[in-house]
Amino acid sequence: MANLDSQNDRVAIIYTPINQSLRVREEERFADEEEQEVAVYVKEALALAGRSADILCLDLDHLEKLAGYAGVFNLVENYSGCDPNLESNFARRLQELGLPFTGPGALTLKTCLNKADTKARILQHGLLSPAYSVIKPGDAIQTGLPFPLFVKPVQEDGSLGVGINSEVNSQADLVAKVQEIHDLYHEPALVEEFIDGRDISVAILGNDADLQVLPPREIIFEPGFVGPKVLTYEASWVTTSAAYAYNKNICPCPLNDHARELMMIMARLISQFMGCQDYTRVDFRLRGNTPYALEVNPKPSIHPDSGFSLCARAAGLDYSAMVNTILDQALRKQPLQYRTQPARESLRL
Repeated sequence: MANLDSQNDRVAIIYTPINQSLRVREEERFADEEEQEVAVYVKEALALAGRSADILCLDLDHLEKLAGYAGVFNLVENYSGCDPNLESNFARRLQELGLPFTGPGALTLKTCLNKADTKARILQHGLLSPAYSVIKPGDAIQTGLPFPLFVKPVQEDGSLGVGINSEVNSQADLVAKVQEIHDLYHEPALVEEFIDGRDISVAILGNDADLQVLPPREIIFEPGFVGPKVLTYEASWVTTSAAYAYNKNICPCPLNDHARELMMIMARLISQFMGCQDYTRVDFRLRGNTPYALEVNPKPSIHPDSGFSLCARAAGLDYSAMVNTILDQALRKQPLQYRTQPARESLRL
């Protein structure tokens, strides 16, 4: 266990060196660079509440530098990671050190990074998620699912590998996109039923009795947006692109009472059985009044311009209040008591 100094209330804000995580394409550097930018915003937000913090750029071999800190604000991500377990390995080491840190433990991070494993657990609990198939490198590229389909890497974050060619309407397009993922990312492709509907996410802040389900956010694709109405990598990160210019976030978004309540209940249940903690985002596609859970992000971006921050503001929390709430929740957790994924009965709505 780390040698903690009970008299020291300083917090370490950690992120990963970019040159360690960058792997695929130069244009995918935008996602990696966000970590260090967010670290500065988080430090400023903590300072407004009278908290002292240091920003540390660390790799797994230098976590001894965290000894003496009261807690860790963990911003380590897996964008373009050369090691798909980078994010969960950091959490595992923090657990071994006995340091309280923001976000969930290693098992939750590892499971949520794998989109197929996440979908399997959602379906096992009786909730809706699009039908899917996983195609590994070397496998026959066929699914048995009807077109249109949607194709993305099974184990990337930040919309990496999602582009205007991710919606496929023919076998030839399917083969081309799956092969692209195999060649660029050296990992399986997730092929799922394409849900033509609204793109909505639900953010969750806090744990247990303090858990808040924040107002749902919708991504609106305006006239001029090119490609399928989904948040591609370009639309998420490339600020000079038309795709970025022609999508916007609305929170709270207009929903009837039934759809809003259903998605908020589903998000709460999913975050609980996946073992998420402190702050989480669950992404949905809403077809009519029927929500389909797509992905779970157990450590979503908290950049001031992020969807999560927008949802917090809609709930009456400014950026500093949101950041300090996340840290407060983390510091209340007992060392080594990060939840695994508890066995639960199927939950049907």
